Amino acid sequence: GDSSSLTSAYRDHDGGRTWVGSDGSGIFCIDRDGRTVNYNSTNSGLPDDSVMSLAVDKRGTLWIATFLDGLVTYRGNAGFRPFKEALKVGTERTFCLNSDSEEGLLYVGTHGNGIIIVDPATEKVVRTITEGINHWINSLTFDSAGTLWIATFDGHWCYNPETGQLFRANIEDTGLMSARTYSIAESKDGTMWIGTGEGLIRLDRNIGKTTVYTEKDGLSSNVISGILEGDDGSIWVSTTYGLTSINPQTNRFSRYYE
Repeated sequence: GDSSSLTSAYRDHDGGRTWVGSDGSGIFCIDRDGRTVNYNSTNSGLPDDSVMSLAVDKRGTLWIATFLDGLVTYRGNAGFRPFKEALKVGTERTFCLNSDSEEGLLYVGTHGNGIIIVDPATEKVVRTITEGINHWINSLTFDSAGTLWIATFDGHWCYNPETGQLFRANIEDTGLMSARTYSIAESKDGTMWIGTGEGLIRLDRNIGKTTVYTEKDGLSSNVISGILEGDDGSIWVSTTYGLTSINPQTNRFSRYYE
C-alpha cells in the first residue's frame, strides 16, 4: 500500500549494484543477487525521502537530488552527507541530475534557481545558469554531440558546455516554444523528442523538419512525463493518462492504459 513512485535508476559503473530513487520511500539498493536494501530518512542519514534523481560520478560517489533537502552524496564508508556548498545551490528543491562525460561535471536542475554545475572532484559549484532561462528545470539531457537539452516550465533550451552559450533549439515555431516541458530524448538516428504539457515535438534535425503530435494523432494524453526509445526504434511516451508507443517510420500510434 505504498503510494510512492519510482523516479530514477542508476547502475554502478561495474554493474554491481543498481540504485533506485523513489518519491516518498527514499532509495533502494539492489545487489547482483537481487538482495534489496532500502535507505530512508528513518533508518539512515538520508535527509529526505523524496528522491527525484540519481547520478554516479567517476569516483563512484552517488549524487542524490532530493526535493526538500537539496543535494546529498553517498559513499559506502562515509554514508549520506549533505552537499558542502548547499547555500550556493540557492534552493533545497533539486529535481534532476546529469553528468557531462567529457569533463565529468555534474549538472543539477532545480525548481527555483535554474541549473547549478558542480565539480564532483572538489565538491564545489563552478557555475550557476540563471540568466535568460526559466528557473524551474524539469529534465536535463545530453545529446550525442554533447549539447545539453534543458526542459523548463517555459519551453526548452540548449546549452553548449564548451562555449557556455545558452540558446533556443533551432526549430520551426510550433506554437509550443514556451510550453511547459517535462522530458527530452534523442533517438539513435539523432531525432530529438520533446515532451510538453501540450503535446510531443519531433525534431528531425537532419532534414530540419518539426512535427507536433497531440491526442488527435493518437497520444494517450498531451501531458508527457517521459520518453524512451525501444530496441526496435519505437518511441515510448508516458503520459498522465497511460502509455503510447509510436513507430517513427509509419507514424502508427498504439495506446496502453492502466
